[in-house]
Amino acid sequence: MTDRAADAADHYRLDPERLHPRLAEAYLRLAAKELPPPATSSGGAAFVIALLAMIGFYTVGRLGGLIAGGWAAILLGLITYWVAAVYLRQQQAGESRVQALADPATIRRLLPKLTKGADAAMEAYGEVVLALAEGTDPEIADAILREANALLTDSDALAEQAKIIEQASDGHSVEWRRAEVRDLERRVSAATDPMTREALGHSLELARETLKSTEALHVVRGRIEAQQEAILHAFTGLRATLGRLRLAATALQSPDLSQIREMTARVHGQSRAVEAAVEEVVALRAG
Repeated sequence: MTDRAADAADHYRLDPERLHPRLAEAYLRLAAKELPPPATSSGGAAFVIALLAMIGFYTVGRLGGLIAGGWAAILLGLITYWVAAVYLRQQQAGESRVQALADPATIRRLLPKLTKGADAAMEAYGEVVLALAEGTDPEIADAILREANALLTDSDALAEQAKIIEQASDGHSVEWRRAEVRDLERRVSAATDPMTREALGHSLELARETLKSTEALHVVRGRIEAQQEAILHAFTGLRATLGRLRLAATALQSPDLSQIREMTARVHGQSRAVEAAVEEVVALRAG
C-alpha cells in the first residue's frame, strides 16, 4: 500500500449507519445502552460568545442613550451564555457520539454481541465489518461494504424463500413418497376386484403427482442451500480482499474493484434465479 493509501486508511472510519439495516439499528440501540454519556466542555467557548455579546449590547445601549444599557447588556449576555452553552454542548455531544460509534475498539466490543450466534450469513457479514473497522482504503472500503450489504440482503431473501418451501411441504421426504408410490403400485397389481383396482389406481395417480411436487421442492431446497453456501464463500472473498489490501506493498497490488463487483453480481444473479425457481415450484404446487 502506498504512503498516501496508508494515510487514507488511517483516517478512514466506518459509519455504523451505513451498515445493513438489519444490523445498523440494533447496533445503534446497543451502543445507546452500553456507551457512557459523552463528556463535553463548552463553558469556555460560551463565555467568550457571551462576553462579546455583552460588549456589543452595552455599546449599542450607550450609543443609543439608554440609561439601563449596562444592566440590559449583562442580562442579555447571561441569556446568550446559556443559549450558547446548550448549543455547543449538544454539538459536542453529537460529534463525540459519532466518533465513539465509529471507533474500532467500540465496534470490536459491541458488534460480536449482535452477530455471534446469529445465522451463518450474519456472522460472516459481521467478520467483514470488523475487518473494515480496522481501517483501509476508503474507496475500496465503501465498495466492499456495499457488496456485503447486498450479499446479506440476498441471504435474507433466500431464508424467506426457504420458509415458503417449508410451508409448501407436507413434511414427508422424497424417499417416503417414493415408498408410498411403490406400495400403491404393488397393491394395484395385486388387486383382483375391479372397483378396488380402480380406486387404488386413482390413489396411485395422486401419489405420483405428489411425488413430483415433493421432488421439485427437494431440488429447490437444495438450490437454496447451495446458494447460501455461495454467499458465505463470497463473504470469505471480501475478507480475503481486505487481507490482501493490508498486506499490499504498492498500489499495483491493491484489489481491483471491478473484480469485487463482478463476483457479487454473479452471486446476486444466481440468488435471483433461485428465488424465481422457488416461486415457480410453489405456484405449480398450489395449482
